[in-house]
Amino acid sequence: MGHALVSGLRQGLAVREIPLPKEDERGHPEGLEPLHGGWVRDAERIIDTFWAAMARLGGSLQIDPRGIMLGFMPVPNSDLLTTNFAFGGPDNHYMCLTRRKDSEMPDMIPVKIRPLSGEAFRPYGQVLERGSLVYPDTDDGRVAMELLQVRRRPDANQIAQLAIHFSYNQTFIPVQGSMVLVVAPAPDRQNADPRTYAFDYDHAAAFVVEPGQVAFIDKGVWHSLVPVGAACTFVNVTRKNAQEPATEEGNEARMERIHAARPYVEYVDLQARDDRVLALEW
Repeated sequence: MGHALVSGLRQGLAVREIPLPKEDERGHPEGLEPLHGGWVRDAERIIDTFWAAMARLGGSLQIDPRGIMLGFMPVPNSDLLTTNFAFGGPDNHYMCLTRRKDSEMPDMIPVKIRPLSGEAFRPYGQVLERGSLVYPDTDDGRVAMELLQVRRRPDANQIAQLAIHFSYNQTFIPVQGSMVLVVAPAPDRQNADPRTYAFDYDHAAAFVVEPGQVAFIDKGVWHSLVPVGAACTFVNVTRKNAQEPATEEGNEARMERIHAARPYVEYVDLQARDDRVLALEW
């Protein structure tokens, strides 16, 4: 007889191993109702690895018997409301998940990730190509270049916070690893309260910028970025005031701290303001 794992995950992780009874017509163990984490059937590797669908995390965790997290598999559509799951399909190589609707969760606005091209990127800026020019510009301070690294977060496919600045344009040049550059058109009103800046959800976009490509965004364009892999090292052509140090790494989610150091950069939390989150989709 094989075995199954049942995970109860609403308040934390609790995984227990039980005998697997005969399956019913739904393919579930007879007499067993899946709990919040679902049940996992994998008789050949049951003692080697556990899988847990983590609600509000946007994916599933792979855990060894000692409780050490081995890996994270994001849900393709960035859904935060996963409930039950099971393996199925040929050789049990497919993970099937269910989800629920939660009125307390923000609306997920799907944004398809696309390859970077000059034509598609034109509403937001320019792609530097052979024979063309871009002109970094700032109204105050000085144009500066710095080498930064951004690391991927578990919830990287959900974009709630975006930056916006009208005093300078900005250029992103990956040198190691690729990035996804998330953008939306600049709002019409530049002198309004940043908390009321219009965000065009219908024209939000996401582009993969590969090493060797150069993406130049215009002043006022909403933007955020996440690495495609574990990390991305890139050249950032930006604005710096006199005596201002290089940008602190690992600071991507600390809006208040960034704004205090760089008051000419505004950050808006769309989830807090609009109850919406951009959900990146491949």
